[in-house]
Amino acid sequence: MLKHEIPLLEFVEHGFPALGIGQKIASNNVVAMINVAWLEFCRDRGFVEYKYSKGAGFHASAEQASTGQRIPWGKQGERRSSMLRNIAKGHIWQFGVSGRPPSSGPVAMLVHERR
Repeated sequence: MLKHEIPLLEFVEHGFPALGIGQKIASNNVVAMINVAWLEFCRDRGFVEYKYSKGAGFHASAEQASTGQRIPWGKQGERRSSMLRNIAKGHIWQFGVSGRPPSSGPVAMLVHERR
């Protein structure tokens, strides 16, 4: 049964005073929920998870991108592609992304190289 309802932006910006939830706690809880959702999204899709000092990063698995496979990207008509996994000097390297929502500003997307 629904007991309370509040728009997300209002909750993040002002908290929920009627329940004693301040702005900082509200914002931290929303960021934590988005982080959990991002981690589950990547895990559910089979990305390879790596632990870094500030959190987890995800790389394309062999099932998602074979070694040397070029992945097209960009707007229609642009001929851009990248390899997410390849071999150099006898080692397989791969690129991956991690994302974490900031408390303010744009979402940060970080690119990692792993050998």
